[in-house]
Amino acid sequence: MNASAFFQRTAIILLTTYAPWLQAAPIPRLFNTGVDDGGNLLSNNVVDPHYAMTASADPDFPGPNALTLLPGFPVGPWIAEGPNSRWIAPQADQSSGNQPGIYTFKTTFDLTGFDPATARISGQLATDNSLEAVRLNGTDLTGITSAGFATFTSFAIPLGSPFVAGTNTLEFDVRNAGATVNPAGFRVEMSGIATGSGERPSILTQPQSQTVIVGDLVTFSVEAIGSPPLSYEWRFNNGPIPGGTNDSYTITGVTANKAGDYSVVVSNTAGQTNSTNATLTVLVPFPGIYNTGLSSNRTLLDDGLVDPHYKLVVNPNDPTSNDSVVEDSTRFPIVWIQNSSKSKWIGPASDTSAAAAGSYSYQLALDLTAYLADTAFLAGSWATDNSGSLFLNGADTGYKSAGFTAFSTFTLTNGFVSGANVLEFRVNNDTAGYAGLRVENLRGTARQGVVSQSPPFIVVQPQGATRVITEDVTFTVVADGTPPFSYQWSHDGATLDGKTNTSLMLSPITVADAGGYRAHVFNALGSTNSAVARLVVIQPQLGVFNTGVDSTGAALGDGQPDPHYVLISSADPAYAGPIVYAPTNAPFPAWFANDENSRWITPRADASEVAPGSYRYRLIFTIDQSNEVAAAAITANVGTDDGTGGVFLNGNDVGFNSGGFNTLASLIIPDGTGFFVAGAAANPSGLRVDDLVITGVTLRPVLTVSFSGGSMQTAWPTNATGFILQETSALPGGWTNSSVSVFVQGDRSIATVIPGGNAKFYRLIK
Repeated sequence: MNASAFFQRTAIILLTTYAPWLQAAPIPRLFNTGVDDGGNLLSNNVVDPHYAMTASADPDFPGPNALTLLPGFPVGPWIAEGPNSRWIAPQADQSSGNQPGIYTFKTTFDLTGFDPATARISGQLATDNSLEAVRLNGTDLTGITSAGFATFTSFAIPLGSPFVAGTNTLEFDVRNAGATVNPAGFRVEMSGIATGSGERPSILTQPQSQTVIVGDLVTFSVEAIGSPPLSYEWRFNNGPIPGGTNDSYTITGVTANKAGDYSVVVSNTAGQTNSTNATLTVLVPFPGIYNTGLSSNRTLLDDGLVDPHYKLVVNPNDPTSNDSVVEDSTRFPIVWIQNSSKSKWIGPASDTSAAAAGSYSYQLALDLTAYLADTAFLAGSWATDNSGSLFLNGADTGYKSAGFTAFSTFTLTNGFVSGANVLEFRVNNDTAGYAGLRVENLRGTARQGVVSQSPPFIVVQPQGATRVITEDVTFTVVADGTPPFSYQWSHDGATLDGKTNTSLMLSPITVADAGGYRAHVFNALGSTNSAVARLVVIQPQLGVFNTGVDSTGAALGDGQPDPHYVLISSADPAYAGPIVYAPTNAPFPAWFANDENSRWITPRADASEVAPGSYRYRLIFTIDQSNEVAAAAITANVGTDDGTGGVFLNGNDVGFNSGGFNTLASLIIPDGTGFFVAGAAANPSGLRVDDLVITGVTLRPVLTVSFSGGSMQTAWPTNATGFILQETSALPGGWTNSSVSVFVQGDRSIATVIPGGNAKFYRLIK
């Protein structure tokens, strides 16, 4: 063997021996429960060689042996055995159980040759029942808990914990709850790492690249282990950063010139280690982004000044003014989120304690000229009094405000167009009183670029909807390309005359409005069609009815939909209506009891919890004779869960407040009804109307149809005097008085029709 070969082989041997110590190594002899020295699962009813039971509450099983289980119960409710660990217990037959009390399971591991300051352990555990304490070398460790026996709970013993050189002891105190013998067990899966004594640093977590916007706060961090003490030197584009000597580096109010590569050198007496580069990308915000209550130079405005950025384009408090005013901070409710150094509340006036009820619309203009709209991003936090909805370029984004006691967040990544954009906050003030908007942490950006000339293309499609007759609906299309754009809406393929805007509003909706709506968008370079948005129109049975009854006035069965009342506004997206139900599982006896004349109705068929907020119920009836309107009057008994936000006739508040859900309060209205119920926390919500009567009006009777023995029976109330049954073979016209015989049965007038070969339509007329 020549010298060259000898030195080459020697070098190879030295490198092979030293390599594992250049990085953190696994802590030896740290085992899961229920495994052998090779990590393989132990068989049933075997003593765990790595865990000893050093304390026991059961004198018949004092330890120190901790055993794997026999097959069967309680595994099932307990997490299944394997693949990496098994349950251990005071005895193998846990179907027999053990006495209640504390059981301590102890294991040991060896840090000989390792630096204890670099050690850490992580894992997951399960217990029957609770985990009372965990101790490392006799010192209690805080923050480690167990969710029980049905699932694992993660835990960590971090750097800086009381590890020692040589043998370490880890103890788990498990409490078996209850008053009598029952199953008790413990299970853990864990691993740990540490570095050898006198080693140069090893980086466990590298600093991460980030993309931020001008003005953001940025923090880079590194996690390293090695023989202490460790020193840090942060670098920017390979040059040292003055003061960057901690394990993290923070930039407050980042500017564009801070973009580049960041890294850190970690060193100790044994050497140094360089991190990888983390690239910071700094994006420039597009124009128009302001929080509420800021001047043009982004300082806070004084109370009473006009916000120059947010325009109040719909203002029920003063329809002649578009000014959003910074509210008097000494007057607005203490339940509102307090003003901060970043934003302030704005509203229709400095003092909104008597602001008009209604829907307010605040608009913020954003300019994406010279930016690529499809790369735009906008995010922020907002609060409103009362509810709020967020729109971008006229299209509903789906974001809703949680109210005025906490911020809601939003993030928008589509719906932007080239050039001018409008961010709109629609705020509904439920009743006269305080009203306002707060926007904070508004930030956004887009890539700069030149938009090429192009035909129109759809950015936001019109969305389908389900509405009840007499409601409103708006379809909106958002298009981009080369302006100007022209629009033409169609209904089921038929052009709608005069409907040539980005939005199509239908008000009030009728059954004939059901169908598909599409926008045709065109410019000088071409045209495109939007997707079809389908409108489903629901027509409840018209008339004056109690809640929870059918067309004859009989109480509905459990879980049946109410044919007369509809839900037109809901605080719970999962139960948005319009169908409401006579529910099962209503919270009786807390609620006033149902009877044969009326039942509670709710957004859910099972009357379980719904989200807190407002729920608006509507009942529709028709007055045919104009001379009867002035004489009409309504009386009823009403209950609500929780309070009543109001009772309205044709949109006008009649000034009724419910007594709650354990009694029915008298309601007297000189001319009609619709209901509005509010809640404060997730709980059942419902409406009850009993003894509802309208006087001074000749109401249209409800014509019902049923089938029996091959014939059809049409029926209507006998108190509907003067009405005549008419028929026709085709709609809409050609009505003639029907020749079908009518007889009276109880309180119903009934006409029996024998079906023939041709279709026929029937109606009552007076």
